[in-house]
Amino acid sequence: MKVLKSKFDSEFDVTHMDIDEMYPIDKEKKVVIMKFMKKFAKEFPKKGMLFPLIVYPTKNSDNLGARILNKRIPYAVWYGCNRLRFAVYQQYTHISVVIVQNEKECDAVLAKIFALGKQKEEFKTINDLNYIKQTY
Repeated sequence: MKVLKSKFDSEFDVTHMDIDEMYPIDKEKKVVIMKFMKKFAKEFPKKGMLFPLIVYPTKNSDNLGARILNKRIPYAVWYGCNRLRFAVYQQYTHISVVIVQNEKECDAVLAKIFALGKQKEEFKTINDLNYIKQTY
């Protein structure tokens, strides 16, 4: 088992989920994804994965207003699709996630992430903010 843990796992109610139990719901083009992978692969050794992915059960997809393509996979990634792809690319089997049930819970986790990022001085420059936004 190869686990991609976030730097701040201890600050959240984290589960180390099998990456086969989730999928990204965004629709980025493959060229953009590969460009991101190269950039992220360079940055990753310096920063690591700062925060866990935010996922939700696909059974709740109607409540979240997301378009779910395959309900046989139990979780969809709300925030962190690029990090999930990176984990697959780097042959991780598990990744840190926070499971939310609705948009309100998601907003609370995001607020905590941004507050923690500022408090721990992870976001020192505009580039750092752009970096975290791209990984979400």
